[in-house]
Amino acid sequence: AGISSAARMSPAWPGGSKDVGSGEQGLLYGARMARTARGPDNDDPPQDWAATVDSGRRVMVSRVFSLGLRGIEGYLVTVEVDIGPGLPCFEIVGLPGAAVREARERVRAAIGNSGYTFPIRRIIANLAPGDIPKAGALYDLPLAIGILAADGQVTGPEEPPRWAFLGELSLDGEVRPVRGVLPMCLSLPSLGLGGVVVP
Repeated sequence: AGISSAARMSPAWPGGSKDVGSGEQGLLYGARMARTARGPDNDDPPQDWAATVDSGRRVMVSRVFSLGLRGIEGYLVTVEVDIGPGLPCFEIVGLPGAAVREARERVRAAIGNSGYTFPIRRIIANLAPGDIPKAGALYDLPLAIGILAADGQVTGPEEPPRWAFLGELSLDGEVRPVRGVLPMCLSLPSLGLGGVVVP
C-alpha cells in the first residue's frame, strides 16, 4: 500500500484553479460535505470548512483530519495546507517535533515518486491545535494528502465520511506503520470520526 492508494481512497477538495460558483457544494476533505460559497441565505461562513476561498472564488486551503496521542487517549489533529504565491518553501507550524519537521523531505520525495507532482510554490502546513506539541512520523500521510488536495491533484466522492489519516511515508511513497494506532483508533467515536486510513 502506498500514497497513491491512500489518495484514491480519500475524499478530496478539487482545489487548484477551480472556480467555486454560488451555492456549489465543496467536498470536505477527510470529513463532511460543507458549503463554501456565500449567498443571500448564507452570509456566515460554515463552521466546518473543506477549503477557504479567496475573493476570486479559488481554493487556497485544504483540510485533512489526523490523530494525536496524549497519554493513552487520542485527540483530533487538523492538518491545514495552504499553497500560495511567494518564494518556494515548505513550512510546518503547530509545534512540530523533530520527526514532524523532517516530514518535509519525506513527503516531497514520496509525492514525486508516487507519480504526482510536488508543487514548487509557497506551502504552509498547520497542525491544529497549535498549543499541543506534535511528535512522530504519523503526519507524513495527511500532509501529503493535504498538499495533493490543495493543488487539485486528487478528487473524491461527493459525500465523504469523516476520515482520519495516519502513516509514515518512505521515499518511494510506501506507507509505513506508526506507533499508538490502537488507542488513537479507540477514540474515533468520541471525536466524531467515522473511519481511519492506516498502513
